[in-house]
Amino acid sequence: MKRGRILKSVVGAALAVLLAFSVWVPAFAAPPSVSSDYYILMDAATGQVLLEKNSDAQLPPGGLIKILTALVAAENITDDTSKLTVTSSALTPLGTGVKSIGLTAGELISIADCMYAMLMTSANDAANVVAESVGTSLDGFMTMLGNRAVELGADKTALKNPNGLHADGQVSSPRDIALFSRAALANEAFMKYFGKVSYTLEPTNNRAEAKPLTTSFLMLRDSDYHYDGILGGMVGFTSASKYVIMATAERDGRQLIAVVMKAETEAEMYQDAAKILDYGFSDFVSVTVPNDLVLFTANLAENGVKVGTVEFRMKTPVSILLRSDYDVSKIVASPNSIPTVLNVGAEQEYTADIIYRPNADDPAQDVRLLSGVTLSADTKTDGAAQTTDPNGTGPVETDESGNPVTTSGEPSGGFLKGVGKFFKVFFTILLIIIAVVVGLALLFIAALFIIREVKRRKRRKARERARQRTYQDSDRQ
Repeated sequence: MKRGRILKSVVGAALAVLLAFSVWVPAFAAPPSVSSDYYILMDAATGQVLLEKNSDAQLPPGGLIKILTALVAAENITDDTSKLTVTSSALTPLGTGVKSIGLTAGELISIADCMYAMLMTSANDAANVVAESVGTSLDGFMTMLGNRAVELGADKTALKNPNGLHADGQVSSPRDIALFSRAALANEAFMKYFGKVSYTLEPTNNRAEAKPLTTSFLMLRDSDYHYDGILGGMVGFTSASKYVIMATAERDGRQLIAVVMKAETEAEMYQDAAKILDYGFSDFVSVTVPNDLVLFTANLAENGVKVGTVEFRMKTPVSILLRSDYDVSKIVASPNSIPTVLNVGAEQEYTADIIYRPNADDPAQDVRLLSGVTLSADTKTDGAAQTTDPNGTGPVETDESGNPVTTSGEPSGGFLKGVGKFFKVFFTILLIIIAVVVGLALLFIAALFIIREVKRRKRRKARERARQRTYQDSDRQ
């Protein structure tokens, strides 16, 4: 019975050690349960999409358009202390009952004050005044805004005003808003005004008192929706857009951008953004893919004759965030265009998307990790891989026009092996650490048990000797 109790104690202690260690090992979260049907999570550094749902759906953007408005303004402002004159042409389109700082026609206000008001409180009058000044007119600024959206690759966006108030035909998408936000967050001039909790507007010719502002973005404030690591964000609401939000946060050197659109309530909007950010911070590991890994190969031809194969690699190393449950063997490089002919003697450069393909038979399940990664391939004969036809006499596979064609562009495996090797080494080291810790813990427990047993036996022998002396003394009496 005693031995049984001792064994249970040893096993129980060992399980306690294992449980304590398992708490230390990072736990990966399941994809979040999000109320909205339209959202995206993007890595700010790389533009990689980590999570999305209906991210290309065209929806009314609400006040989130002010992110692009502020970016274009920041890119064109030379002196933000200069005063702007508020015009009736800037105020009239707003109507009444909209968010504003109460500007009136003829009022003189600095560009900086307008920028702070626009990004902190989503002030529509400030947005229009800045837009009219930067673009000379509202129409002129809208042309600038549209051109910048195109430059950023926002192909789901059509804009009618610089403030986001409802207008027929004004649409954007979660992905486009994330693209605007990523560009803005990388702009030093924009960041001067972004992410502030409080600010005080200077008195003007039409307002004798200074006007304190507090951000309307509750994740920054001491509120029920405060989020650890938050850098800033914007929210908006119209009857058409419902509740919309862009939130950006940073933890452990990783900055993420979350966009949620068409949330039904303010609470759902903030909660969805927090859930999406939590997922990105907890469920991904960063892997740097070196540029010496071969992504795919293609045929190399000279004068219509196959002389070898050429290897495509990334031009520069790329950092990718991978989900913990991804099977790295299903990560592929998908070339955006495969050339019909690869000529000897020229350095070819193309782009590819890095894709996670869980089901080779169903491309609809593909997850695009990175878009437009630049590839390069040296097609000089001394750098090309030799084929099984070293004399170059074999024919090259041709298309219907008789031109040489490349291979299918499927990955050669170098990329997969590189990523797979990383995870293999990582988990091998992790298992070794677990084994060492558990082994040391069991040895320590066993040592304690042995020491306790030795002491117990010494005490038992001492008691037996004492009893024997007592019996001997009683026999003498």
